[in-house]
Amino acid sequence: MRRLLSLSLLLLLPLLVQAQNVTWYISPGRSLAFIKPACSEEDLLRDYGNWNVERTTIPLDGASVPATVLFPHDDAKRVVLLWHDDAARRQLKAAILRGNHSFWRLPGNVTLGTPYRKLVETNARPVGVSAFGEQGGVQVSDWQNGQFARFGRFLDVRLDGYPAAPVNGKSRPLTHNTINEIRVFFPEPK
Repeated sequence: MRRLLSLSLLLLLPLLVQAQNVTWYISPGRSLAFIKPACSEEDLLRDYGNWNVERTTIPLDGASVPATVLFPHDDAKRVVLLWHDDAARRQLKAAILRGNHSFWRLPGNVTLGTPYRKLVETNARPVGVSAFGEQGGVQVSDWQNGQFARFGRFLDVRLDGYPAAPVNGKSRPLTHNTINEIRVFFPEPK
């Protein structure tokens, strides 16, 4: 019996590992994996159930904003959704990812926790950054005509920590900064 159980576990192990390699692709301004930009909170409740959809308000740039959290109990799946129509909570306006890791991915497998160097590599050009916030942080301010420039105003990427301060007049690279917030925006429906 013990051998049978061990053999069963060995056979199931690849499936368990594979289940953790979930990838949900984001195309800023166009799509959020399986979530349609024309959806509503009501659609999400119908499709994913009460346990996976939470109505809330979030702090955003100094204000409280009405939001819907999809998969609130799973950090890797969690995404905060903002709406063009706040009252009816419909027509996706933005999706916000925060934290250290996520199943949600931008092109080039860029996601939460991606190091600054990989972000620059994937962009295929240097990126301009600026400091923001009282707790410190770095926001990409210019994609320098790289791969992510095509998303324009539909993509906002933020990294942890302050930009490296110049030493003896020379700036240092952002070697230890990683992505800790991704904001993806969607156009207002016509």
